[in-house]
Amino acid sequence: MTIELTLLGTGGPRPDVKRFQSATLVVVNGERYLVDCGDGTSGQLLKAGVDPGGVSTLLLTHLHVDHCFGVAPFIYAGWFHGREQLRVFGPGATRELIDVQVNSVYARDIQLRLSYGRSVAGLKDVAVTEIKPGLVLESDTCRITALGVLHDAPSETYALRFEDGAGRSLVISSDTGYCEALATFAQGTDILVHECYLTGGGQFANDRPGHAERLAQIHVTPEQAGAIGRLAGTKRLVLTHLPVNVDDSAVAERAGRTYGGPAIVGCDLMHFVV
Repeated sequence: MTIELTLLGTGGPRPDVKRFQSATLVVVNGERYLVDCGDGTSGQLLKAGVDPGGVSTLLLTHLHVDHCFGVAPFIYAGWFHGREQLRVFGPGATRELIDVQVNSVYARDIQLRLSYGRSVAGLKDVAVTEIKPGLVLESDTCRITALGVLHDAPSETYALRFEDGAGRSLVISSDTGYCEALATFAQGTDILVHECYLTGGGQFANDRPGHAERLAQIHVTPEQAGAIGRLAGTKRLVLTHLPVNVDDSAVAERAGRTYGGPAIVGCDLMHFVV
């Protein structure tokens, strides 16, 4: 019995040759859960050796485009590969997102493909559950809970905690500002995957006035991510949602100082086993 974690996309919203947009695959005792689905996620699953058709549960932490731009391609990819059931969990407006993409934006394309005799199963019958803080879902082998965090999105933003019933656990922070409630939520985890978008060095120097100040409220620095990892007492701190051209070693060193141990800067397709 294990929990496995694969970082499919460790970048932010801006195009990056090194990092795809946000997506993480969690496998708990053989059950696959895709957390977020940024641009390119279906291809990243294939690179990780996972057929998109073999992933039947998608959890969206929030509805910013870099976390859900790949949803329609993922739905299609699984359908092409024979997936007949898909569950999607996410914040308010998730049902609207799925409905618009399946029944509006691509409606004519879907109708054409259905005219070839394909089944609608797994495409037009996606089961959507809009979640609240607390229990998201529970099976014989996995329990998933949600915590609202500090971010500015079209709907709520949730951190997610995965537990296997045998004492193993991990938390994915989603995008968030400095949030000590998250440290409590992630208490004693084997892995905390924490965003780290504010790395400094003039990364927003060319943006409109006030943009950097606003981002400082809804994202964190390496030092802040490390502090949350220390407060949580997590065994491994993994940093993700990183900006373009980030200096990995400098970020790891900065986070490690406040974490009190080595911090891991996530890279696409990095794999962990708990």
